[in-house]
Amino acid sequence: MPGNNQLSNYPSPQAIRACVHYVLPYRGEVAAFHPRFPERSTAVCREATGPVDLNAPDIIYTAEDDEAIEKFHRGNSMS
Repeated sequence: MPGNNQLSNYPSPQAIRACVHYVLPYRGEVAAFHPRFPERSTAVCREATGPVDLNAPDIIYTAEDDEAIEKFHRGNSMS
């Protein structure tokens, strides 16, 4: 397990999600495995009926979204 000073070597959850978002078989996230973002947020998990368009806008994370991510990690940490 990496020490806290090594965590910066790993991609952020936001970066991973952005990459997966454009994989052709992708059909959306399972909301149960993601933070509860404010409903107006572009980061909210939405159901997809087909591949995400390569021209779809990027997910923009706000300070509120970052707080939701931090709360999610604190509540689901195994340490």
